[in-house]
Amino acid sequence: MEITIPLNPRLKKNTLKKNTGAAAQMILYKLLKPYQKGPVMLRISKLTDYAVVLLSKMAKDQGQLTVPQLHGQTNLPIPTISKVLKKLARAGLLATTRGAAGGYRLARPAPEINIVEIIEAMDGPIAMTDCVGGAHKRCAYLEKCHLQPNWSRVNHVIRESLQAMRLSDLDTSQNGQHCEAA
Repeated sequence: MEITIPLNPRLKKNTLKKNTGAAAQMILYKLLKPYQKGPVMLRISKLTDYAVVLLSKMAKDQGQLTVPQLHGQTNLPIPTISKVLKKLARAGLLATTRGAAGGYRLARPAPEINIVEIIEAMDGPIAMTDCVGGAHKRCAYLEKCHLQPNWSRVNHVIRESLQAMRLSDLDTSQNGQHCEAA
């Protein structure tokens, strides 16, 4: 799940005052630069990707699974699986059973779990920039920026799209294109 946004990495700090379009690009560039390995992308984190893989396996099996079983089916590291499952359980997406016969299972059927819930359980609120959605930081340029309403619209459209997509929608094994975790 990637959204490509072309950015100009050569923008200089002094362009922030002269060109507000460039200001938005600079803000995005600074937010995304630490994650850049090629073209700048907005992407979900690896842990969120792993959460989707694990939840998809659980939806497919429709039963209770243990960490070792999920490790055998996905080849993800056991500590990573444990970390992801604990976050998902805290968010109410998984139900847990303790003891020798314990394990994890979906708290609701897969068609009732949307992608926003998974992303927010792992990474927090979806926010394209510091000034929209549930962003934790306050943008230093907010008072003089006329783009905030536009970023709010972009954020809203992305959030609505992800909210409309369900965990069950991601199962492509029916058409032979099932992807295993690496």
